[in-house]
Amino acid sequence: MLLGGGLVVAAGYGVAGLLTSGDLLHGTVVHVELPVLPTYELPTSLVFEVGVLMIVVGLALDVLRTLGGEQEKMNAANLTMALLVGSLFSAGVYLLLSRSLVRVVMGVVLLGHATNLLLLQSGGRAGAPPVSGEAGYEAVADPLPQAMALTAIVITFAVSALLLALAHRSHELNDNEEVPTHSGPDEEDP
Repeated sequence: MLLGGGLVVAAGYGVAGLLTSGDLLHGTVVHVELPVLPTYELPTSLVFEVGVLMIVVGLALDVLRTLGGEQEKMNAANLTMALLVGSLFSAGVYLLLSRSLVRVVMGVVLLGHATNLLLLQSGGRAGAPPVSGEAGYEAVADPLPQAMALTAIVITFAVSALLLALAHRSHELNDNEEVPTHSGPDEEDP
């Protein structure tokens, strides 16, 4: 339900932009006035982002439900883990879209942790070691999610090290670690 709702919201935003301005995913800024708080400028692309978030959380819940195998019902532990994975993915993507390279590194690390938790949760309940040969097929733990989690840990570590080296070099050259802004082809340099 969450997956389908997110797909409808994201696709609806794209089609609405196509119908109103002729451009797919056309966005504007809406000024929201609240009685007590100051006026806020909200980009309409926020609707698309909420739809994508709904898709990611719905997909994570669906993967946990499907790959859990023997767990037909969503219990409190699975729901808590799904919400944690969704929160880590959301925070990681938010930090990844930042201009500061240190925040980008933190976003990559959070995405790596979320991926590891999702992979380990998809492995189902713990079982006997698969290499011992003493237990039957149904009683052993699935080694594939564990192997994929180890691979994700190595990839996250390597990407984090590369990004930290880039942030360090950027700090040495520019005295800050933010990504510099460049004007487009139609704009002049300040």
